[in-house]
Amino acid sequence: MSIVNSLGIVNQFIRETTPHAVASRPYLEYVVKEIETTPVSGEGKGHAFFVSAPTGYGKTSLSLALSHAYLSSGYKTIISYPLRSLIEDQRSKFAAYYRWLGKEGIVGARMMGLRESPYLVHPVVLTTIDTFTLVSLGLAPEDISKVYSETSMGHFLFSWGSSWLSTQIFDEVHLLFDTTKSLSVLIALLKLGLNVFSSNMFFLSATLPNVYLSKIKSHLGKAASNVKVIDFRGDLDPGFIEERRGKKYKINLLSLSSQRKNEEIKGILQSAPFTRALVVFNTVEDAVAFYSSLTFPNKVLLHSRFTNDDKNKKLEMIKKAAQVSNGKFIIVATQAIEAGVDISSDLIITELAPASSLIQRFGRFLRRENEACMDPNTCAYVWYEEEEIEGNKGGNYKVYDADLVRRTRDYLEHNPDINLHIDYGGLLSSVYRGGDAQVDQDYIDHIVYVFGHLLTASKTALDLLLEKEGSLVRDGSLFMAESRNGFKVPVDFNIIRKHCVGEKCPQSLKDALHMVLSGGVEGEGAVFKVSCDYDPEIGLVCPG
Repeated sequence: MSIVNSLGIVNQFIRETTPHAVASRPYLEYVVKEIETTPVSGEGKGHAFFVSAPTGYGKTSLSLALSHAYLSSGYKTIISYPLRSLIEDQRSKFAAYYRWLGKEGIVGARMMGLRESPYLVHPVVLTTIDTFTLVSLGLAPEDISKVYSETSMGHFLFSWGSSWLSTQIFDEVHLLFDTTKSLSVLIALLKLGLNVFSSNMFFLSATLPNVYLSKIKSHLGKAASNVKVIDFRGDLDPGFIEERRGKKYKINLLSLSSQRKNEEIKGILQSAPFTRALVVFNTVEDAVAFYSSLTFPNKVLLHSRFTNDDKNKKLEMIKKAAQVSNGKFIIVATQAIEAGVDISSDLIITELAPASSLIQRFGRFLRRENEACMDPNTCAYVWYEEEEIEGNKGGNYKVYDADLVRRTRDYLEHNPDINLHIDYGGLLSSVYRGGDAQVDQDYIDHIVYVFGHLLTASKTALDLLLEKEGSLVRDGSLFMAESRNGFKVPVDFNIIRKHCVGEKCPQSLKDALHMVLSGGVEGEGAVFKVSCDYDPEIGLVCPG
């Protein structure tokens, strides 16, 4: 079945199951035609398509259509996401679509704490980029402990086959541009997919800064000719452009002190008219502190330190709140909300972040067609802590690169009327510069070499995992912590370092990795007991 026909079936599914949704997007029809008519430029070579579309345009329809078309041809599809929260939201959409088609058991998910699809074996798999990278290098999470203890070589050939004989979709790929490590992994995967396996690879995002695309192409050599960038074209959907530009709001840029920020934000919530407010912080700690101080009956908190079950319940709460036409509802969140989560608000109060992240957050604001602010002057706020942003020259502002954050702030200061739903090209080009796109060529070479030289490689995939401190993709590893009241939640090493209790507490990150890799269940290792409590409403809460 052609992708064009599959997209038509997806559109029919949307018409029948989501009455108020837009069931057809002309630009997506243009995209699938471009994909199907792209000629093969070299025998046996794969293709990589970078597709940009504004937030709220419905890129999930493209992923559904691709998975359906390739499944009809006998190929499975793996959709990789950079954030765990995206999988929980998207899984229900994919499962609903295939149930509508009368196909049960098609969709499976695999990530830390969720093992529906071991070795990524389902016909349609939703996973994290961390898990996909491990499996694609022959080191499936199911095998890591046995490989580390040298009791097994692992099912590396099976893992490779499962990954590379599949169609690969990487959603919200802009989040892989954030660090040298993740951008290097992206380039290495492209090299393997295009040069070795003739893979069909699709990379989707609302924000694809040209400096990063140029950097990626420059490291692919001849394979760069098999990379096609399909940018959003407004002339293909003038109605969408007109509707998005009709969303009028002024961005109020605020400098707040760390001591007074919560009171100032609560003051905005008390005075600004809204039905659904979205308040976004850059750290879990700040989000929890604000939420806990908020005396408001209808509220929900979403961040990374919840169990999968509780996170799914919170997403359902948020979706149900979107269907209520009266009353007020406040969503407090971290960057876990900023990509892929299909919610909308008519008041946004967000901490300053780099341009791509900020655009994604505004994609959860006035997301639906014909939504508007009650007062365009008091419905959009971006704030930052002055002492933090100016005190970290060349370092970080919270979890983000401080230079990118400052450039974003400087642009907003001069362009308060920018429409972050559609007219953000100038912001991206102003914030992201050639020097920001850094890669580690040695790391790229090692990843490619591990795959191509199994018996002679100086470093195995396990060696690379240990060298990169437990994650091939991100800076900082996730470990499973168990609260005092028995709940298991993924956390970074800082939580383990500060709050681990009992006899089995690691003395260092290297020690923690050893404990995880030497005795864990399905590669997800030792569970560290921490002196923290778990509350289904606010997540894992640690003293101090």
